[in-house]
Amino acid sequence: MLGLVDRSGREMVPPQFEFVKGHAHGEFFDGTALAFRDGKYGFVDQQGSIAVEPMFDLAGDFGEGLALVEINGAYGYIDRAGKPVIMPKFEDAGVFPKGLHRYASTENGAISIRKVR
Repeated sequence: MLGLVDRSGREMVPPQFEFVKGHAHGEFFDGTALAFRDGKYGFVDQQGSIAVEPMFDLAGDFGEGLALVEINGAYGYIDRAGKPVIMPKFEDAGVFPKGLHRYASTENGAISIRKVR
């Protein structure tokens, strides 16, 4: 189990998250870090509080206020409060620099690149 400590070694989040191979744990992006518990992803903030409860099948780090999430095989984006900004409805999605987000539409299979926000 993993938790988070600050630079002085003070425990911020008690050990409660699982390790997932291939993911960086405890690295903060846009003020949050990925958390994985009971097979679901969520986020903790730098104060040690759960920012977004673990409820996603997959999640990416926050960048420019958005995080990529997957629910039941569909991809979308949430804000730091965990509210959907773009509903999970895409077959595939990713993040590009400078606010560009790539996604594949389930309606026509086309890959689109658009600026979000």
